[in-house]
Amino acid sequence: MTESIEFDPVDHITVGAIGEPGDRTFLLQATYGDEKVCLVIEKGHILALADEAQELFADAGVPDPLPHWDAEVMAIDESLEPSWRVGSVGVGFTEETDQVLVVCHELVDEGEETATAQFWMSRSQLAALTGYGMVIASQGRPACPLCRNPMNPEGHYCVSLNGKARPER
Repeated sequence: MTESIEFDPVDHITVGAIGEPGDRTFLLQATYGDEKVCLVIEKGHILALADEAQELFADAGVPDPLPHWDAEVMAIDESLEPSWRVGSVGVGFTEETDQVLVVCHELVDEGEETATAQFWMSRSQLAALTGYGMVIASQGRPACPLCRNPMNPEGHYCVSLNGKARPER
């Protein structure tokens, strides 16, 4: 089992991608004092985090003022080696401390123990993380308007059209 992580609270947290659209590796990175962690995450996890953040903001309120993030500050450190690959992500909120918890569970084979990474942060940090994450996720291949799967430059076999090829984008 990989070692579990808890940063309470994170000093900085961000997401990013390395590689070309269609062949990118998404990363989540966090800093806590002198400690840094890098995890491989899926684009779908970034989108799920954004969805869960919207639900949380609907219930607990949007941070006031909304954070302004800078792409240079949010850029990932490409020299960091990932510790492990994320299998699932969840978001929680504690009213007493007004803190958000993002929990990442390691992707492991069935029967193996799972490591977790717990990142405590403010609602403003979550808003910046998910806002920037949506920018990173949108920089990939365009989604098919029919099936929502990514479209390659050379075309796409659409499940909504029973596998018939769609024209190039």
